[in-house]
Amino acid sequence: MVKILLAEDDEALRDGIICNLQMQFDNIGKEYKITGVPNGLAALEKLRNEKYDILITDNIMPEMNGLDLIVKAFDNKIAPKVIILMSGVVDGFDDYVKKYNVAYLRKPFLPDRLFDILQSYNKYI
Repeated sequence: MVKILLAEDDEALRDGIICNLQMQFDNIGKEYKITGVPNGLAALEKLRNEKYDILITDNIMPEMNGLDLIVKAFDNKIAPKVIILMSGVVDGFDDYVKKYNVAYLRKPFLPDRLFDILQSYNKYI
């Protein structure tokens, strides 16, 4: 079973991403569990208490942004194998890509694009 943690403060977008991923996973017959949270702090707490295969995170969120979440997850050795950051332009993002092996999905994006990225990491999930 693929366990995905989605941190996105926009509730409508979070629900839409979850709905789309559920449909995509159902279409290929893969078991999954998707948990959505509204910010990086809530995501960090989930990562501390449960193991996830994938973290999909927005960058700009209240309480803790996506980049800080990624750093803290690695510092605490609770980072999933696959991390996807959704954001607009991020200064110094190339450093994060190299250091933390983060995939980047620029907002706005087509729903299928996120699933395409997930499938490219199939060997990890």
